[in-house]
Amino acid sequence: MLTAQDQQGKSVILYRYPKEQIASFKKKSFYCPVCREKVYIRAGDRMIPHFAHYKKSACKGQMTGEGDVHRQGKMDLFDWLTNQRIPAALEFYLPAIQQRPDILIKWNHRLFSIEYQCSPISREMFLKRTRSYRRLDIIPLWISGSKHILSNYSNKVRLSNYEQYLFYQWNHHSPAVLYFYSPHNKRLTILQQPYALRSVHYGTCRIHPLSHLSFPQLFHITYQSDSWIFSVWKKVKSQFRLHRSNFYVNEDARYRRWLYSMGYHPQHLPSVIHLPTPNHFQLELPPYIWQSRIILSYLHPLSSGMTFTAENVYQVLGRKMLSRKFLPFVRNPFNPIDEYLHLLQLTGHVETIRDGVYRKRKDFQFFHTLDQALAEDEKLLRFLAKMVNRSSRYSNHEQNE
Repeated sequence: MLTAQDQQGKSVILYRYPKEQIASFKKKSFYCPVCREKVYIRAGDRMIPHFAHYKKSACKGQMTGEGDVHRQGKMDLFDWLTNQRIPAALEFYLPAIQQRPDILIKWNHRLFSIEYQCSPISREMFLKRTRSYRRLDIIPLWISGSKHILSNYSNKVRLSNYEQYLFYQWNHHSPAVLYFYSPHNKRLTILQQPYALRSVHYGTCRIHPLSHLSFPQLFHITYQSDSWIFSVWKKVKSQFRLHRSNFYVNEDARYRRWLYSMGYHPQHLPSVIHLPTPNHFQLELPPYIWQSRIILSYLHPLSSGMTFTAENVYQVLGRKMLSRKFLPFVRNPFNPIDEYLHLLQLTGHVETIRDGVYRKRKDFQFFHTLDQALAEDEKLLRFLAKMVNRSSRYSNHEQNE
């Protein structure tokens, strides 16, 4: 831990002192603010100076497994906040919930707990800590410390399970965002408007030198044009059609069996299957599974000119296919199924009769050859990119009404 109390009860932030003074501190006594046990100083040329409990300590507030990357990240973020004259406390113990956030701050008349998370955390522990903060009316702000941006891709990240809990949407008119900080290059990255495919998320990555960013800017996120996703998705769709494996797991195995039982193969499917929708990151299943169910089980058998409702589509999918990820900080009212129906309107396959009621306008094209399918995929994605450019963000085409 970076802080402890001296014999007078004063908090000492060790890293803010010069080496000579830290060396002199080793002759003094310091105590853990949680358990009041005596702690000792660990410092060296290759080590961030910090306090540590003795081996036989029974302290429940010990920061076990904390490495120098985590410590450096906390130090950077703490200094960044205090340099903005934001009241902040490092590793402040909250006895009411027996938790010690990395940084506790007061901003805009609200309390925030900054959690710089560098290692995996279970859903149960994440929930416990988040609910505890909320019980004290503290807003938890989780910042991931993982290496995230995949090489050669500025808009592609791979997220661990716990990182997918950490998406924020601060109001109904702002995009979903995820925060990363790297103490190696002193940069804070904001991933916004994610398009998920399993653990891989495509999105707009805004990378800021920490010194050039203010705390309020974390919350002032505006939608960016996301027509770029359709050019990226060309490769995604190609991989979907071309992928072969002798072993598929879980939902993919069930999906393949279901597809083959009807005489279909991914190479044959209409180009409108497996399209990106802005909020499909909220669903547990990847888009090719639930979109195949909508087209093959319901809309394809439906005669042109027939009407249907959004509720009909939800019923076809069922509760399991509509299962949403655990996203406690996302408030988005938009539904990825409705967004997909909007795409089908853009392609001319359906039209809106009135709110929640649609008419099928034309049949779907299936393909006999892979080359034909890939050519039509590219053509459709180019068309959708142009349409989205015209109408700005298609997920929120009604946001300003």
